[in-house]
Amino acid sequence: MTLTPGQLEVFWSDPAAAFASVYGITRGDCLAWQAAGYMAQCAELTTKGWQCRNPVHGGHPVATPDRWVAMRGKYSLIHQEGVSK
Repeated sequence: MTLTPGQLEVFWSDPAAAFASVYGITRGDCLAWQAAGYMAQCAELTTKGWQCRNPVHGGHPVATPDRWVAMRGKYSLIHQEGVSK
């Protein structure tokens, strides 16, 4: 990852904001990617109403936060079968 001089200046005071600007996402998305353990979680709810804990296909680990943002709302292999295409 290469930072511009402006991004480097931001990095010293807010690393998450600088990292987010490199990938074209929000600071909140960057922090959420990190908090999720770099895993894109299945968007389906279980029969008990909890979010499925399985990763989406190719969603663990997710190397970059912009890819993680793109994977949100997708389903694990188990739940993907029931989704109409």
